[in-house]
Amino acid sequence: MKKDSPYTSGIADGLKCVGMIRASNLATKNRIAFLTLDSIFEIALRIYLKHVKNIRLDPNTHRPRHTLVAVAQKNIIVDDSVWKHVNYCYEEIRCPLYHEASDMTVTDAMLDSFSETVAFLMNTMFGIAATDLIEEGRRIQIVSDIRLPVTLINPNSLPNKVDAIILSVGQKPAQDSRVVVEHLKSLGFTKKVTTKNISAYLAQGKYFYKDPTDELWKLTSAVGRVRFEELTKPQQMKGEEK
Repeated sequence: MKKDSPYTSGIADGLKCVGMIRASNLATKNRIAFLTLDSIFEIALRIYLKHVKNIRLDPNTHRPRHTLVAVAQKNIIVDDSVWKHVNYCYEEIRCPLYHEASDMTVTDAMLDSFSETVAFLMNTMFGIAATDLIEEGRRIQIVSDIRLPVTLINPNSLPNKVDAIILSVGQKPAQDSRVVVEHLKSLGFTKKVTTKNISAYLAQGKYFYKDPTDELWKLTSAVGRVRFEELTKPQQMKGEEK
């Protein structure tokens, strides 16, 4: 990694996590690794455009993926085939995985192909050796028995809706309430909740705050993170007992 790129430590850690997931014994590890890698890639695009190219990204105009990629395509000069593959992976694999096909299979070849494209763009943007970082994650020994217990918690079993929102934001910091709703649905949440409800909870300031560095809603350390640990600890203990 280039030492003059101060925005990439989180990206590097995320890439290692992809490797950790791939080395795990989870039945759906390729699915989880693909979604994780896609999220890291989108974050990397936003960081590159904002901090390297000094492009102001409007939170509404540039929220859609196709708009973000269109801007990136103008500022990252690579062969058109690279962007065609990025769009294919998003539209034909990522979107069905995230929104529709809970039983969809991601093969090693599909994941390897997407990883190669992302790695190439990461190197072009930041000089990051993404493939090496993923492989480094695969070599972390603790991963051989990884359970990722937090992702297995059923949000419908939580005492109330705010706890479900805490679980969602704790796992995936969100740009807005719409993203929280989508993430809850992907976790299997079936109780009725609207973006208006979630916006009201986020604005209370007790459990959540908006990080000015990346404009994402996250958990407050004093209350939100503590509650998240309370919600997830029993599940972690059960996983350890097994």
